Amino acid sequence: MEHKAEVVDMTVGELAKASGTSDATVSRFCRRCGFKGFHSLKLALAREVLEEERER
Repeated sequence: MEHKAEVVDMTVGELAKASGTSDATVSRFCRRCGFKGFHSLKLALAREVLEEERER
């Protein structure tokens, strides 16, 4: 969560490698957090980043 903007530009494989996990673990994490998948998580993070930038 500290690197939202970076995650928005990553693939599932890149995030898995950066976090020391597998692609499947990233996908399971996304679903466990209530998202349909990694793409849905990225969209939500992108919205948060935009909202935070507007608030500044």
